[in-house]
Amino acid sequence: MRGVRGAIAICLVLCQASVALAQDAAALDALFRQAVTREYGLGGTKQDLMDAARLYEQAVRQGHAPSMVRLGYMRQVGKGVPVDLPGALALYSEAGRSGNREAQYMEALCYAVGVGTRKDSVTARRLMLAPADAGHQDAQYALGIMIALGDGGPKREAAARRWLDRAASGPDRELAAKAATQRDRIDKSLFAQDTSGTAALLGILAFIVVGGAASGGGAGDSAPAGAGSSGPWAGGSSSGSSPSSRPMATPQSGNLGRILHGESAMGIGRPVWRH
Repeated sequence: MRGVRGAIAICLVLCQASVALAQDAAALDALFRQAVTREYGLGGTKQDLMDAARLYEQAVRQGHAPSMVRLGYMRQVGKGVPVDLPGALALYSEAGRSGNREAQYMEALCYAVGVGTRKDSVTARRLMLAPADAGHQDAQYALGIMIALGDGGPKREAAARRWLDRAASGPDRELAAKAATQRDRIDKSLFAQDTSGTAALLGILAFIVVGGAASGGGAGDSAPAGAGSSGPWAGGSSSGSSPSSRPMATPQSGNLGRILHGESAMGIGRPVWRH
């Protein structure tokens, strides 16, 4: 009888803990949405970047991964806070360890371009694998391009083609179209048994800057499409039930950076990467 009572007591304690965790998560998500509202001045609220950063920091101290990504982006471009590239990378890394795919993607881009750390294509390619394999469309595209270029590892057209094919099936139609175009060009090269054409094509694309200057602030960071009561910012994250933190940074320099697409899938604008 005592054993049964003990088991029941343990179950009650665990259930209470689970409810408390769920409540904490909901509170952090609400704090994140409040920060987004301040950052962009949504719903008639006056834009206040410093207050937004303060709210993100409050959530970050409690381990909220989407807030880490968003605060990392603000530190990266100096939006409402001083530019702190190593600090931005540290936040991406911490959020990435929790499984946040956007954070993992951002961390990989930092190494690809050399933001907050030395440029390290090998590490960038390795880090890009996790979010790409988990279904992150931008990471799939970036990894496909890196493999096609031989950036950070061996050049393997067949493997590049597979990642680009997966990106071509993703939800961002514009990015999907770009991925399909690159995939089809690789196909033509493979069928012709001449991979030099693919390398030459991608090499040329590597020097095309898709938009924005190579330095400056976050002036192009506009309010996210769908922000508010509906849309991607209202909920649904790449790493669980938390709201999306997606800054969708597009590096504007470096081999990989010059060929990544320049538009945000969530309409958040295109931040500028500083060195």
